[in-house]
Parts: sequence; structure tokens; C-alpha cells
Amino acid sequence: MMKKPLLLTAVACCACAVSHVARAQKAEPVNVYVSGVSLSFPDPDGVDDMFTKNNKAVEVGLGFVAPKGCKFVKGGEDSQLEVTDGRGVRTKAKFDNFFTRIGDSGAFAKHSLGLEQRPVFPLKLAGVVKMKVSEGTTTLPGQEFDARKGAKFKVEGMEITVKAAKDHGKASGEVELEFKDTLNVEEITLTDAKGGKLDVMDVSKSSFSFGSVPSCTYTYQVKNMPAKMKAVVAVNKGVKTMDIPVKVTVDLNAPAR
Repeated sequence: MMKKPLLLTAVACCACAVSHVARAQKAEPVNVYVSGVSLSFPDPDGVDDMFTKNNKAVEVGLGFVAPKGCKFVKGGEDSQLEVTDGRGVRTKAKFDNFFTRIGDSGAFAKHSLGLEQRPVFPLKLAGVVKMKVSEGTTTLPGQEFDARKGAKFKVEGMEITVKAAKDHGKASGEVELEFKDTLNVEEITLTDAKGGKLDVMDVSKSSFSFGSVPSCTYTYQVKNMPAKMKAVVAVNKGVKTMDIPVKVTVDLNAPAR
């Protein structure tokens, strides 16, 4: 299938986001908008399929702007949006929060909604999606740990395991931390055992989730890595789930090129 972006006309609403707690019900609206549309066309020679496999006939990019004083964080329950096409045919599209991309500042989020059957435009998308927001971050006291495989330590009840550690004191040591994120972790900074700065040359992060609590792995490349270190954890505070109404109409005003 060959995918091409199209020019579009999108009419979006400024949706009022309602939380499960009273305080967030007074929050500013979450702005929901359409950030782009792409179509996949039949590729009889299979050339495009050599490079990318795409079984979605249409993908609609949805953008979200967080309320002032809040930011989006990972998590939230999956939901569905109802899609009505120009013929009045209605289908359901899954909104899988795991694939929602959040900007570094947390102020913006984007999600690509895929439709397997090619609809007739205009499209009307309606429903409620559940996303998590926080009111900021707070830093917890550093917790000392041994940089050896299998070592464990706790931060506010959340257990962190040293999945791997090697090359202590060498030009480039490596330590890998693994944990189930029950604290809504924003960042983990490593220091020496006395809280002094370390020369961290690189940090890589990965996460996956089959439920509401993601499993995370942080891998650090540390110059002259000591045998004992501290993990200073910054966590999102005031995390709440918001129900965000979505009501957008997408129409195309130009042919594909």
C-alpha cells in the first residue's frame, strides 16, 4: 500500500476535559485538533510493501493541547471513537494510549487513529478518550544501590532492579535499571554514593505495557562508574485521568498527488 499525505480541511472542537476528581473539572479546556490525514492506495507491484507494511486505509492524526498548568503523561485507559463517514456508515476506531506520543514539555500530545476500511469523506469522529495529566514534578530523596546485577532497592515503595551492570571504574561502565512505574516517573538521575555528580555519557529509555502500569528500563553509560551509586527519582505529582471529549470533522479539499 502506498501512503500519501493529503491537504485537508478540519473542523475541530475545543473540548472540555473532565477528570474523575472534582478539582480537575475546573481545568481549562483541552484543545483537540486534526494534525494530518494520510491515505494508502493499492500498490499492485508490491514495491512500497518492500519498505513498509501498512494495513490502514486511512490514518487521522489527532493533536491535543494540555490545559494551562498541566501536562500530559504516559498512561490512561484505551477507548474507542465512533467514526461516521459521508454516507452515514458508522464504525469504531480504537484509541490505544500506548501509541500516544507526548512532547518533551508535556504540553502537547499526538495520536494516529487508523481505519482499515476506506471511508467516504467527510469523516466525523466523536467520543471520549482517557488521558493522564499531572500538575508538575517533585524530586524524591536519592536512594543508594549496588551497581551489580540482581541488586534491588526501593523508592517510595516502588522496587527498582539492577538488570545488568558491567565495567566498574573503566572508561565506560554500564548499568541498567528495571522497574514497574507505579510512581509516574519523569526522570531518574544517577549520582555517586555521596550525591556527587557523575559523568553520564548516554541514557536510553524503553517501556512497554499490557495494562495500566508500564514496565520501564533505563540504561546508563557512565564514565568511571563506581560500585555504589544513588538514584534520584523525579516523579509527576497530582496525576489524574481526564475524560477528553473528541468531536472533529475531517474533509479533503484537494486530490491526492
